Amino acid sequence: MDLEDTLDDSYYEEIRIVEITNQIRFSANDIFLETYIITLKEKLPNVNFAIQSLYVEELKVKFPLLFDEEDYLYEYVQEKNENSQLDSSVFPIVVLLNYYSSTQNIGELSLEKQVISLAILMESANTYNISNILEQFEVSEVRYIDISTLVDKLKDQSNLVFDFQILLYSLIKSLSPKSNIKFVVSENLLSDAINMFSNLFQKGECIDTVSKVEEITLMVKHETEALSRDLNVLIDIITDKLIGHTDFKEKFKRNFINFQLLNKISERKILSILITGESGIGKTEFAKIVSKTLYPEEKLIKINFGNYSTEGALNSLIGSPLGYVGSEKGGELIEKIANSKSKVILIDEFEKATIGIFNFFYELLEDGKFTDRKGIEHNLDEYIIIFTSNMTEKLYLEIIPAALRSRFDIISQFVGLKKSQKTSYIDQISKDLSHKLLQEFSINIDLEIPEIKSKLYLLADLNNLREIKRGVQSIVTEEFQRISKKRISE
Repeated sequence: MDLEDTLDDSYYEEIRIVEITNQIRFSANDIFLETYIITLKEKLPNVNFAIQSLYVEELKVKFPLLFDEEDYLYEYVQEKNENSQLDSSVFPIVVLLNYYSSTQNIGELSLEKQVISLAILMESANTYNISNILEQFEVSEVRYIDISTLVDKLKDQSNLVFDFQILLYSLIKSLSPKSNIKFVVSENLLSDAINMFSNLFQKGECIDTVSKVEEITLMVKHETEALSRDLNVLIDIITDKLIGHTDFKEKFKRNFINFQLLNKISERKILSILITGESGIGKTEFAKIVSKTLYPEEKLIKINFGNYSTEGALNSLIGSPLGYVGSEKGGELIEKIANSKSKVILIDEFEKATIGIFNFFYELLEDGKFTDRKGIEHNLDEYIIIFTSNMTEKLYLEIIPAALRSRFDIISQFVGLKKSQKTSYIDQISKDLSHKLLQEFSINIDLEIPEIKSKLYLLADLNNLREIKRGVQSIVTEEFQRISKKRISE
């Protein structure tokens, strides 16, 4: 949604004060919110802002340069108390939110499709696109849009509320008054919905008492619930396979779920992760785990800047300009994307990239797409890009431009594993390897034999996971060969 277009309503010409408490409390995108407030100030030079006193400090921390000193804000809080003429929010439209308490007959009448879940509406429109959504109303008899699923999800992810305020406002604004389409929510979620979207909705009537309620149907979002369960299963698989790094796994889980939700409504194109730390402690392994879990039949897309020379690095990545040597070939990134359906990209030794490369990724993470030297656009929507590096925090601040640093969704430093964690890693990979050998050659390797177990656990004294993995492979394959020779001799 374009902010300038949003503020073109004549309604805004009369706005004197804008209340931003909910935006400060719930916004998941500080950059977007800051841009929105700045745009309001530029488009409406006479506008004033107000915020509940409890959230003044949070405002100052988030946007220390956006407003002046405390008394500047305090005057507007006082004005609210004295005049009680404060506009409810930056959104000029408030509609009734009806509710229902009984769904007994709704399932039986689902073929009528007069009530549709907002989640289904977005999915049917191929993510969030107002034009596509409005086209659906032209060929259907929808009378109600149910936001129950959305509200229920946001109860556990309140940091996304502001993003959906923008979405709902855009939808409400686009609906023709003649359509007479209303919004509904389950009665047990009504207070939550009003609290989240107080600047958009007021309590309406119970549609259970409306005449001809039998005509109202609800398309329950089974697919969305299944998707949510699937996401949690995938996250559990990924985090279980990654040994150690507990704080990072929690951060990844939260950001991965947020990314899936925001990507669905075209609010975020790429999930970007930067992991630093010493060699051999799980950075590359994490990228492999994510790709193997999400795209088990596809090869991880890997770019290693340690193999690049500083001269012509960007050409090596996305191809040379037309007319130059090698222009007929695509760059390494383009070729690997074309040859793998995995949407996980590992960018290794990122500290060795050039300024041109840094600028390239700055734009890619912002737009979700890039144009190669031939003028062909490549869309990386839904991709996860994992950047890894051995650089210290000091080098990170010196090497990576501030603008690019702000584009990373997750920044984490991996540290060496504890001995108990390395032992768990040894158990995991030795069992996986022995299972593969059993499947392929029908030879079972007993890893509980004291001599073998002792050899394996001695590897926990090493710090590099690659060295540990090679050691495990050596011990297991040696035992495999011993058993094979014994079988032959018998």
